[in-house]
Amino acid sequence: MISVPSLAHPPTRIAFLGFFLSHIPITIFLDAQAAASSFLSSAPWPFFPIPAGAVQVRKWYAETFRDHMMLMVDDAGAPAPAPSWFRVLIWGEVLFQLPFFFVAVAVLWQCGKRERREPPWFRSTCMIYGVHVSTTLMPCLAEIFDPPSVVVPIPSWSERAVLAAFYLPYLFFPAYLVVIAMCHERGMFSENNDKKDKSS
Repeated sequence: MISVPSLAHPPTRIAFLGFFLSHIPITIFLDAQAAASSFLSSAPWPFFPIPAGAVQVRKWYAETFRDHMMLMVDDAGAPAPAPSWFRVLIWGEVLFQLPFFFVAVAVLWQCGKRERREPPWFRSTCMIYGVHVSTTLMPCLAEIFDPPSVVVPIPSWSERAVLAAFYLPYLFFPAYLVVIAMCHERGMFSENNDKKDKSS
């Protein structure tokens, strides 16, 4: 049976640490603009104004890579809220996933440096997070490969593939986190593959 490395495996731990660390500023400064785009046209984040640089980065990304979910303009080019279904998903990211990012970074850092076992609730929390995020990516990918008719001109297949490449890591890492949790019942940082031990 294939052995699935645990989070104690240095390359795996570093990859997930980088994933969660990079996700924090992306959520706060970029994705949050879509989440609260219906509140105020000039300052989409309701608690503090988004830096102008972050707004420009979001606009550059959306225009360059044809991400209509993050573009937030209407047919006339005027500011408009992101699609309502997309805003709901991003609010889930801001309210539920963002706190977990900080927890995951702390656990990955402490358990990796000090060779400690993770808290008993960490494995189940990883599974909940991973399943939740993996499923929320499905409508996003469907929207990318089958864009609505209001997106003009319709992106080419190569443009859709490039845009999907930006989203796929947010499917791969959460899904793989679930696989690690399922294969390491003794702990996410256990060295042995529990499923392999049971079959031998």
